[in-house]
Amino acid sequence: MTTSAVTVLGWRHLWGKITLVKEGELALVRTWDGRMRVLGRGLYLSSTVGPTAVRKHNSNEDYMQLGIFHVVHVVPGKVGLATHNGKPLLLTEGHHMINDALFKFERSADLTDEYIHVSTAHIITVPTDKIGLAIIAGEGHILSPGRHIFNDPVFQFIGFKDSTEPHIGLHSKHRLYVPKGQIALVAVDGQPHMLENGVYCFDAAAFVYKQTADAKTPYLFIHTLHRMYLPEGQIALVMYDGRGELIETPGVHVIDSPTFELKGFEKSTVEFMTVGECSRVLVKAGHVGKLNISGSNELLPPGVHEYRETQNVSYEGSSPRTCVFSLRNGFLNCLNNVHVCLSS
Repeated sequence: MTTSAVTVLGWRHLWGKITLVKEGELALVRTWDGRMRVLGRGLYLSSTVGPTAVRKHNSNEDYMQLGIFHVVHVVPGKVGLATHNGKPLLLTEGHHMINDALFKFERSADLTDEYIHVSTAHIITVPTDKIGLAIIAGEGHILSPGRHIFNDPVFQFIGFKDSTEPHIGLHSKHRLYVPKGQIALVAVDGQPHMLENGVYCFDAAAFVYKQTADAKTPYLFIHTLHRMYLPEGQIALVMYDGRGELIETPGVHVIDSPTFELKGFEKSTVEFMTVGECSRVLVKAGHVGKLNISGSNELLPPGVHEYRETQNVSYEGSSPRTCVFSLRNGFLNCLNNVHVCLSS
């Protein structure tokens, strides 16, 4: 063999050991002794001792692989999802070089994705106007806005609900949103509650959500708890503990009693009302009222008259006063028509 032939063969062998990495490329190299290298743009002479494996990739690829060697590029705003021997790995922003036969890259996901999972790992991002629902080991969880990370083999993601829903429940967990001007009626472990404006969370196996109603609803109740809203000019007729009561003060009245019973509402301008042994008489200006109590008549001047714990009360109405001028006596006598009839 001539010298020139040897030289040509030598150059061919040498050229086979040269790796050219162009602009925008990366090369993964495994040398004859198992070492791994990542090469950027340039011209490289690999080892002449033994075989060398080379694989080129576009430099902007998220994932590159040569055998058991892996390069993962996680760009800002993403998370890398992978497993190692079946267990989840979450890769943060940056470059990750892993030389492991048990590593497996799954994909990259946007951090803004509402639900991300790989193997037993779960990432839930709850939007600001939502509430997340999940079950872990048979227990319900209500997730507030933000990012939540779980690693559980029996995790169940249920979904999202609007944060303005009046009641969100999952197993024993309950969340209530009560808008301004509303009242929520609930019972927790048998105890009744009336909740005003706000957000409430409960963990109770025995939970009852009855309703959410306007705070100006005349009458609301749950179990033994009763609430009345009285505007100006109204009177509530109620019974509790075996007694009748007239509630006249405007505003909110809350009563906790197993014997409470609302009999109705009346306008304060009604002349006569009674509940149980409690009675109220309104005699208008310029009138005289006639009341019968256990068979005995009583004349009432203008104004409000209330009788409590009095039996057999009946109101026979009112009549205008009649004014009679007596010349002989020289004074004005104001007599009621009914009174005149009774005296005649």
